[in-house]
Amino acid sequence: MKSPRLLIALAACAALLLPMAASAADPELKLPDFTSLRKNAVDFTDITIDGMLLRIMKKFAADDDEEAAQILTDIKSVRVRAFEFDSDDAYSPADVDTVRKQLSAPGWSAVVQQRSREEMTS
Repeated sequence: MKSPRLLIALAACAALLLPMAASAADPELKLPDFTSLRKNAVDFTDITIDGMLLRIMKKFAADDDEEAAQILTDIKSVRVRAFEFDSDDAYSPADVDTVRKQLSAPGWSAVVQQRSREEMTS
């Protein structure tokens, strides 16, 4: 049986336009609203870094580390949506398939993946 603490860390949803992906016509992740996931989740985390905050980060990086500043130049935004559910049937895989399909397209590479041992053995 899968862990009751199913965590969908759409860290891959971190809409990072990494330097590797910059040559691939600037892929942009189109995140669904996830309202249904939010309603069923026992815990929900929403992190968005863009706009003014990202410009401030770039400025500080430019002052301290030229290489980091260059990497940040190619990043347009970072978005993380994480949901924790108390049961295996709290959501449908179709709820996240549109995001998974986008992330398997050219121009994207996995930065973080998370799986529990129970998920891998079932």
